[in-house]
Amino acid sequence: FLDADRPANFSVMADGQLMTRINYRSTSRGIADDWWDQVKNNAGESGVAIFRVALQRGNSVFKRHDLARRYIDALTWYGDAVREKVQASRLLKFTISLELILGSGETNSVSKRFARRGASILFMKEYGDLLSLYEGFLRVYEARSGVAHGSASPREFDSYDALVEAEELSRSILLEMLSSFGVNGFDEEAVSQKKLRLFYQDIERRAVSLYGKPFPEFEETCTQPDT
Repeated sequence: FLDADRPANFSVMADGQLMTRINYRSTSRGIADDWWDQVKNNAGESGVAIFRVALQRGNSVFKRHDLARRYIDALTWYGDAVREKVQASRLLKFTISLELILGSGETNSVSKRFARRGASILFMKEYGDLLSLYEGFLRVYEARSGVAHGSASPREFDSYDALVEAEELSRSILLEMLSSFGVNGFDEEAVSQKKLRLFYQDIERRAVSLYGKPFPEFEETCTQPDT
């Protein structure tokens, strides 16, 4: 565990330059010292410009930019999780960060949809095997549900593997969605839940097509994961 506690904030200066200060306190790799290089590498040359738009639009008091607000809120929950000392609370906050990005208002089959979307995004960015990623997102969601619904005691927390996985997955999703949403997405004021669902459905279709096999819940012979 890392005991260093570094302050963090993002500010857009009058000349348009982005000022950053970095914090991390982590169970795994945390926010690495080269995290801004990771943002630029994942988002390409336009990474800084995209983040600047997300930051400006997400904090605008004049207009509501749905995706930008969602992204900044997810980033805020991630930051809170990194600083959180209670392990069960950390897990919940990392998962909330993921849910803010991956959710679009559905109330049925939430865990499987959460896992499909997250796995598809990272698979398309060459993070690993689609099914392994899917199972990882499911493990995180199931551990989160155990804490949130009372079947796992926060005082006897033992889901450390899920916690590390939640941190790594939420960091990866935040990095990748910066470029996936892009300037146009962050600049858009109203993004309906339906439009967001279609956006994720397209990513899922492309991931499954590239992988060559459907997700487990769509295979008749496969045991269904818990919802």
